[in-house]
Amino acid sequence: AEEAATANAPSTTLPASTKGDATTPALQTTAVATTDTNAAQQAATAHAPETSTKEQAQTMLLGLRAGNWVDLYSKRRWLRAQLVWASTKSTLFMFLSHGGQPHSMTSRSCEKLIMQNLLRPVDTRGVVAQALNAVSNTNTNANADAGDADKSQTRDASPSSQRALLTA
Repeated sequence: AEEAATANAPSTTLPASTKGDATTPALQTTAVATTDTNAAQQAATAHAPETSTKEQAQTMLLGLRAGNWVDLYSKRRWLRAQLVWASTKSTLFMFLSHGGQPHSMTSRSCEKLIMQNLLRPVDTRGVVAQALNAVSNTNTNANADAGDADKSQTRDASPSSQRALLTA
């Protein structure tokens, strides 16, 4: 990937530093930037194959509210971040990721990231509903199991102990 990035990079003479017999370029930002962009695009397409149009990106961005979660590709890795503030005209956005790391962006930069699938809202409604259903099913199953245990104890008990259970 670096060879391809270097081949596509503009031909610029980079200053060199010498250390012993080896000569190494002091700046490799063009190759690194191209490699980072390629890595970001590969990561984005691995999770979401479609790219959004500008109108779709604007609609998605306007749908975000404080408290919403997003997946954000930043510094060669995916982050889960929460929208904590948006300006009244929706021109500036502040996200916080793990450890309180702030990510402030303009609407234009957010739209570009959305169009490249590098900023994606996380659908939390399904997660909450699944969690509530799981808790509800666990409680229902636990109550049913407890009821079955009571019935089996009642069936196996003597008539006098059955009366004691019924009056308790």
